Amino acid sequence: MTAFTAAADRISSPAFSTSARCSTRPAHELHDAGPIAAAVIDQRLQALDWGPIAFQLTDHSAGLGWSCDRAANALAGYLQFLRAIALFPQAPLVPSPDIDQAWHCHLLDTQKYAADCQFLFGRFIDHNPYAGVGTPSAERALRAAWQQTCDALVRTASQISPLAAVWADGPTTCILSNGEITNRPRRVVCVSANLAVQL
Repeated sequence: MTAFTAAADRISSPAFSTSARCSTRPAHELHDAGPIAAAVIDQRLQALDWGPIAFQLTDHSAGLGWSCDRAANALAGYLQFLRAIALFPQAPLVPSPDIDQAWHCHLLDTQKYAADCQFLFGRFIDHNPYAGVGTPSAERALRAAWQQTCDALVRTASQISPLAAVWADGPTTCILSNGEITNRPRRVVCVSANLAVQL
């Protein structure tokens, strides 16, 4: 039994509203943004140019060098991840490894990522790369967030838009961040006057 099957067996109705709401709150309160209607986010996702991300995923010299099939599956999963962010903005959502790589490619194009977040959500979507790292309680929190992500995805999937296969690969250590990152792992770094670094 997969996580999606188990999640589907437990779900009777969506836990979050999917009605559209506009936010006129100050920037420091944007992490409290409400959900965006499914039809609205779907149109916005279709309107964006995903070509640069596909290039980064598939190019052998400047990117990851993935096959077109693997890149297409990762992008499909990433679009579902972004859709879940719009529908469930307060959930600590966790992508699978290939979806996370698509997210990283998007993040690395900083101007595009910032503009795309503004267009899609009306706010910047932060990224926490330290989920599940450091302690057993952090690992448990990551697993709980992964299950919550699976639950949200099952709620929003349909026969017209089934879940991308890359969701079955399990969680990565990156998570949607709705607040200040406080669990950054650390290593002692000494920086000398000439900017030489010693670990």
